[in-house]
Amino acid sequence: MLKVKQLKYKFDKTTFEFNFDLTDNNIVGVIGKSGSGKSTLFNLLAGFLKPNNGSIFFNENNITYLKPSERNISILFQDHNNFNHLTIFENIILGIDPDMKQTQNNFKIVKNIMKKVSLNIDLNKKVSDLSGGEQQRVSIARCLLRKKSLFLLDEPFNSLDPGLRKNFI
Repeated sequence: MLKVKQLKYKFDKTTFEFNFDLTDNNIVGVIGKSGSGKSTLFNLLAGFLKPNNGSIFFNENNITYLKPSERNISILFQDHNNFNHLTIFENIILGIDPDMKQTQNNFKIVKNIMKKVSLNIDLNKKVSDLSGGEQQRVSIARCLLRKKSLFLLDEPFNSLDPGLRKNFI
């Protein structure tokens, strides 16, 4: 359950205001014109921005001022969120192991999640060597691996071809 109560965020001369309740196990689309506050809302929910007023409750817990790492939320932005200097393995395992240990168990975990996102490429390749769609699937794999209760997806399928989009919906 996600409750956003009178949440306000001021940016330049614009004030964004959000107020809504979502129940469990819903898929909700946030639509609006460019600049209408969709990404701002996601950044507020994820904890990357601090609101000027209001509160955010997730499963009855006030998460308004928790650090992003303390929230049970995983976010995927449209620009992949990858680290170009890291390998595919490192980018994916980073979601659950900040030390990016190259253990047998971690390789098994990464290979399993790569199957789920239809990635069949060398784990040691740099993510910067991948196509846009492959980079996006690396990001999706990392998000799924984190097993958070809430996924925030900001135009996550832009880089994917129609066949792959269908697999994720």
